[in-house]
Amino acid sequence: MKTMKGVIPALITPFTPDGEVDFGALRRLVRFHLRAGVGGFYSTGASGEWFRLTIDERKAIVATVVEEVNGRVPVAVHVGHFTTAWATDLARHAAAVGADAVSAMMPGHSPSPCASMREIVRYYCTLADIGLPVIAYYVEGAGGQLNPSTFVEEIGAIPGIIGLKYTATDLYAMQNIFHLSGGRLQLWSGHDQMALAGLMMNAIGIIGTNYNYIPEIYVELYRAYCAGDLARARAVQGECNRLLLAVKQFGNLPAYKAVLEMRGLAKDGAREPSLPLDDDLKCRLRAAIAPFAHWLGPLE
Repeated sequence: MKTMKGVIPALITPFTPDGEVDFGALRRLVRFHLRAGVGGFYSTGASGEWFRLTIDERKAIVATVVEEVNGRVPVAVHVGHFTTAWATDLARHAAAVGADAVSAMMPGHSPSPCASMREIVRYYCTLADIGLPVIAYYVEGAGGQLNPSTFVEEIGAIPGIIGLKYTATDLYAMQNIFHLSGGRLQLWSGHDQMALAGLMMNAIGIIGTNYNYIPEIYVELYRAYCAGDLARARAVQGECNRLLLAVKQFGNLPAYKAVLEMRGLAKDGAREPSLPLDDDLKCRLRAAIAPFAHWLGPLE
């Protein structure tokens, strides 16, 4: 697999006002991110609302992203599902259309019952048998506590597992996986508000939802970090978090999609029961992000 490092948007799925997948907007979003300098894409994960998509829609989204990227950066595909057979089907499709890796949250996250280590290992072994590199995925509070030693010895030992997408606040545990594996397992940090901290604790990339609507500021942070300019990187992380504070007071995905619409990248559609922000909230959101116009550019 080509190394997937830097800023990796966990791609949002654009919807039309009627709640259908907007493939034209998806292509525009991918092109926008490539121009911004992202290092790869993470498709059909939680940010992409996989749980509101059919299997066929997930496949069509992945095929569209891979085609639009056209090999310029790696594409990792979230294939996780509550049923191994469906996850395996999605992994086979990802391989068939030319994706670079697959990823899946550990079994046991809600609403599934908590999985045993034996079940988790079997699940990842089945996905790894498809032949693409596999990125395990841990989210704090979902499926129990992650033990770094157990992860390295049990999951990390599976042929085909190349690393971990880690979304939790205890970065000490994440770094321990790097050290215990002797640097063999790659790490991607998943908390946007801790992007710099994740990079400093051995993550090779940052995967997050907020990179959808403002990748430029995170690309700047990553470039400053790579150049060894930690003062600049720290200042940009502070700016990132002030922007997040402004946006997140209006919610998560609906607010992010509203900013995408303001930037002319996608219509503010949703698939119920999710709903877009109403006009009053959009007006207030526009005012809240006005101080960041130098990053966002002109808003529609």
